[in-house]
Amino acid sequence: MNRVERWLLRQLEPNQSVEAVTELDPDTLWQQGLRGVALDFDNTIVAWHSPAPTAEVRDWLRRMQARGFRLTILSNAGRPKRVQRLAEETGLLYLARACKPFGFAYRRALWQLDLPPAQVAMVGDQLMTDVLGGNRAGLWTVLVKPLVNRDFPLTRLNRAIERRALAWLRGKGKLPET
Repeated sequence: MNRVERWLLRQLEPNQSVEAVTELDPDTLWQQGLRGVALDFDNTIVAWHSPAPTAEVRDWLRRMQARGFRLTILSNAGRPKRVQRLAEETGLLYLARACKPFGFAYRRALWQLDLPPAQVAMVGDQLMTDVLGGNRAGLWTVLVKPLVNRDFPLTRLNRAIERRALAWLRGKGKLPET
């Protein structure tokens, strides 16, 4: 593997990959030394264009909070009212129109959570925003499968690039086959 490939792997390889956020066990994350989680919104905790998360996701959020996790929604969503409404209903912090994968988005989330990067996980469904930005910020990154196959038009462009990157990561043995 050449230097460029190693650099790309460091930028794009998630620390963990799961089917859904609800597979993340609060106790296991806590034992890893994590104390905060930045959550993507669309297609991670809420299906794209849906008004609210499922009961299962709401239950998971409550279990995370009961375990002591500080949670924030870190979203590029263009409609911040949807994000704000969920944040207020669930007692989560939030940053809408965050501009992931730029570093300032993650620095704002860390400031909001009042935690160092090593204690925060970034959980999201997009390799090119959530994982790339989280890795560059020094966070534990978790890639989840998108809740639905519908996306914002700009996200569809990211997905085309992402498919190639995911295939490359799988070919390198860095992600499980799906």
